Amino acid sequence: MFKTIKGLVLKRRRFGEAHAYITVITESGLMTFTAYGVMSPKSKSFASCQPYTLAEFVLTAKGDSLTLSQASTISHLIKQGIDFERLSLANYISSMASETTFAEEDAPAIYSLTCTALSLTDRSDAPSEIIKAVFELRLTSALGFYPDFSSCIYCGRTPDGGVFIHSEGGVVCKACLLPEGVQGVSVSRALLTALEHMLSLPDAKAFGIRFSDPVALNAFCTLAERFSAEHLDCATSALTYYKQNLKNFN
Repeated sequence: MFKTIKGLVLKRRRFGEAHAYITVITESGLMTFTAYGVMSPKSKSFASCQPYTLAEFVLTAKGDSLTLSQASTISHLIKQGIDFERLSLANYISSMASETTFAEEDAPAIYSLTCTALSLTDRSDAPSEIIKAVFELRLTSALGFYPDFSSCIYCGRTPDGGVFIHSEGGVVCKACLLPEGVQGVSVSRALLTALEHMLSLPDAKAFGIRFSDPVALNAFCTLAERFSAEHLDCATSALTYYKQNLKNFN
């Protein structure tokens, strides 16, 4: 029995001399199949099974096992020659996607978000810090941990700035006092409005968010990183690995 799928390669684990297990994300969720001989440069499917590649795969299904019959490349979202910082970001994005795609109902959103983020990572005109922060915030939101930027978590009023508490996923306005020992990220009303709007946009437009104020940019990046790390179990280890890569490179 044959089945054809369209998916993005997230992982390729080699075994034997020239074989590999290929993990792809699709609109239906994660899927892993065996690709015999694919690690040989002579394999017709070699290019299609590289990480960060969007491709169409024809699979042979036998029981619960899937084996690659043939593959055709649609697009290499990350091309050869990309700098190390952006390659590390691509690895971080792929790791987060592979560790959070469980339920089929979440898969279409994560699939679209991951493809868009990786496509932009390959472009030098797209700021890497924006790509990372938008991906983190939208991924966490897609998984049901939706931040509230519209009202104070204590008094319910529209905040004219305040402090975003990542553990609560909401804002404490300037009129309310933070509990002792609780820390967060200082946010302005303009930043809260921008983030609320960003979460309502389609993926491609959401990554277009920009900040002329470096303080606002830093607040956005810090907020997104802490929020995802707080609510996604895989985020801490993926983030640690990403930052360690950058530290070693620099």
